[in-house]
Amino acid sequence: MIPTQSARLEKADGRSLLPPFKVFFTWDLQYSCNYRCTYCLVFESPQWESVLAKKDRTVPAERWMEIWDDIYARYGSTHIHCSGGEPFHYPRIIDILAHITPKHTMECDTNLSFDIADFIGRVKPGTFRFSPAFHPQFAVLEPYVEKCRRLRDAGYDLQGVNFVCWPPHLKQIPDLNKAFDGIGVVLTLMPFRGRFEGRDYPDAYSPEERRFINSHSGNPVLSEDYGSWYQGGNQGGENRTRQAALCRAGQMYAKIHPDGTALRCCFIDDRGRIGNLIDGTFRLSDEPRPCEFSACSCWKCMIVGEEDRWLRHWRGVAA
Repeated sequence: MIPTQSARLEKADGRSLLPPFKVFFTWDLQYSCNYRCTYCLVFESPQWESVLAKKDRTVPAERWMEIWDDIYARYGSTHIHCSGGEPFHYPRIIDILAHITPKHTMECDTNLSFDIADFIGRVKPGTFRFSPAFHPQFAVLEPYVEKCRRLRDAGYDLQGVNFVCWPPHLKQIPDLNKAFDGIGVVLTLMPFRGRFEGRDYPDAYSPEERRFINSHSGNPVLSEDYGSWYQGGNQGGENRTRQAALCRAGQMYAKIHPDGTALRCCFIDDRGRIGNLIDGTFRLSDEPRPCEFSACSCWKCMIVGEEDRWLRHWRGVAA
């Protein structure tokens, strides 16, 4: 049963007083993608066929509309970071987004391979931001830059264009920086994580490669003096052990998988299961709960009393 208007506002107002002041979801809509990048963590994962592919579940667009209407009725306007795979490869995705965004704000990771003219005409800029990625194995630079320009000119917020620093692609970085800088969009460099020519990255980047990548990035992304940790990631490689610290994950945040399963955080396994959105069993906790991972190393863990450390990472919640 959907709560009354007064009950909905009471619930929403109560949550709005708690960090991050707006319920935040990360939503892996599907793991499928129309690209097959050599460096992709999903399709190169040994778990793709045995685990990840089996989690994909396509449901009618109307069901997702009902789901997010119900979330609004219970928790007020939330912020949703939609990822994949490629979210825009999902059936009737623009219909879904057009329905969701009048009530919720959204950010979407995408390769921009969809019809942006259809999108621009149906989803308002003030409720939606893009986190696009350029993949040169499948996309051509000039048309891609033009898509970014059109979205920016239409008023959409582009959170930079992500580019994976796969070793064979490093030489393209200066030209990419020039092209995106020409339309006022930042190129965000991301270290490659995986195996290439028998070496494990990002540890295998040479000192010269690290300096080259950092020199072309607005903020250095690779340390030159320690392993795989990069700046802005786990805040210096710390791995603090906590004894069942109270965490707002599961109260003010949930991670949603393509089959509808919701986990209280993105770091934990099924021990953190808090229902299923598609099946109608999902519910956020009313109070913070002890973290199931006493050695959680995530820099965005929402430990009560440590808001100065993690709150700034939850961008988009005030959108």
